[in-house]
Amino acid sequence: MKRIMLLVVLALGMSPLFAAKAQQMCFEDRKVLAVKIGYVALPMGSDGGNAVYFKLDNNAWRPLNNTYNLNDGGKGEGLYKMLMTAMAGGFKIRAYDHYYPYCDDVDEIEIYR
Repeated sequence: MKRIMLLVVLALGMSPLFAAKAQQMCFEDRKVLAVKIGYVALPMGSDGGNAVYFKLDNNAWRPLNNTYNLNDGGKGEGLYKMLMTAMAGGFKIRAYDHYYPYCDDVDEIEIYR
């Protein structure tokens, strides 16, 4: 009986329906108009003053995932620098959330012309 339960748990864990991470594109062909950092008073919180939010050309504010903020080492700083580059250069961005199906924050950014 224990073996059957173990097999069921393993099968569910490997199923895409129950997988914790799956890539979902949240938006594409958008330009960054503004970037906010620090104690940002927006719905996803300020992450102790390390939050990064960005405004798109459709006037929507989007946050970086709270494990990709300024206090999260190179990965947070890298995404922040990509946002600043996109804003300064007028590049388009495409963004993804790997914690399917929400797209409530972003943890991957692609920059392009």
